[in-house]
Amino acid sequence: NDSTFENNDGLSWEQTVELTNQILSEWTIAIDECGEEKIQKWSSDLTYLTLHNAYHIGQIVHIRKQKEIWNPKQGVH
Repeated sequence: NDSTFENNDGLSWEQTVELTNQILSEWTIAIDECGEEKIQKWSSDLTYLTLHNAYHIGQIVHIRKQKEIWNPKQGVH
């Protein structure tokens, strides 16, 4: 499990956030641009991936709030 959490790319937190935002933005664009047939075909996978990402984003927010390193101006109090 240690290899899962290694920072192999040597990215800072800010770079990781930027990369994550870029990937999610590209994902959103790809979904917007694909046809209804593909959405229907992949709906269960898209649902799983969306819930999976939301779960982990919630974990990050929760941990940062616990450690008092969360800025409430970011919308979660």
